[in-house]
Amino acid sequence: MMETPFDLGVFVFNMDKPINLFIDTNIFLDFYHWGKEDLKELEKLHHLIKNEKVKLFITEQVIDEFNRNREVKIWDVYKDISSKDFSIQLPRFCQKYTTEYKKVFDSCKEMRDAMKTMIEKVDNDIENKKLNADKIVKKLFKVSCEVESKSFLELARTRHDLGNPPGKKKSYGDAINWEALLGKIPAEEDLYLISRDKDYNSPINSKKINSFLNEEWTNRKKSNIFFYDKLSDFFNDKYPDIEIEIEKEKDVLIDRLFHSGSFQETHLIIKNLSKITNFSLEQVKRLISVIKHNHQIGWIIEDSDVKTFYKNILMEKEEIIEKEEYKELLEKINGFNNGEDWDSCAL
Repeated sequence: MMETPFDLGVFVFNMDKPINLFIDTNIFLDFYHWGKEDLKELEKLHHLIKNEKVKLFITEQVIDEFNRNREVKIWDVYKDISSKDFSIQLPRFCQKYTTEYKKVFDSCKEMRDAMKTMIEKVDNDIENKKLNADKIVKKLFKVSCEVESKSFLELARTRHDLGNPPGKKKSYGDAINWEALLGKIPAEEDLYLISRDKDYNSPINSKKINSFLNEEWTNRKKSNIFFYDKLSDFFNDKYPDIEIEIEKEKDVLIDRLFHSGSFQETHLIIKNLSKITNFSLEQVKRLISVIKHNHQIGWIIEDSDVKTFYKNILMEKEEIIEKEEYKELLEKINGFNNGEDWDSCAL
């Protein structure tokens, strides 16, 4: 097939190749903090990588930084939420209003109980790296192009000592990442870089790449570099319809599962559905209805992949599934497993 080039204004490139993307550590860590972006942004990225529209470069330095700082970021917010006790004090004269007075204290107790239960679940997921952010970040690292970093240490040290960006005092991290990208991204191919680090952006316009880095990149790589400080800005610019595309893919897979006529096909669909980290309430309801309407699904529901998939749906969406429906499905699955306790299915 003939490849059609297109013009970006400075250099001409091939439209069929996946675009090269680098995401700085701080972007990944935002999903463990008070970040403003939803985890759906990472799901969008995984979709693009899976469909070979994006090639994500991850350096060993980024992976090490992420692993070093994950718990630090979590603790920074965890200590705030775990210290909330939802206590309230009311003056004596409020006791006259018996109904309202009781509702206030009952509500506080209900919130304390809910918080206690949630914290217990959070503690377990933090320790076992099963937070939703852990799951999708792990998947992204697995499908990324990992770049060995240590061989770029001397180049990074020289860059740092010369005072050239990117970099901080007493740290070579950003310089290592930059040198690794210069060394590994093919010549005449663009790079899209996402970071909140001020060492990368322009001091005049925080939405643009540092002019020194821009000139260095274009001179050495004969290509363009594009800078974003948020994943959502990157998607809005490059893939404005990505969310619609993802939802359509989910709906198609659920529809295929609904009409699946063979065990082999069912296992394949379940494998693809298991890669998805977020389903809407309507999609969850449709997935549950599959068991009721496609009997061959019920026949293999004790198979580990099918059982695990539905276990995760139940555990993660318990709050949005009607109690009776939740109980019915739980009993149905346990029934297929001779009354096996649900917790024993946990991964």
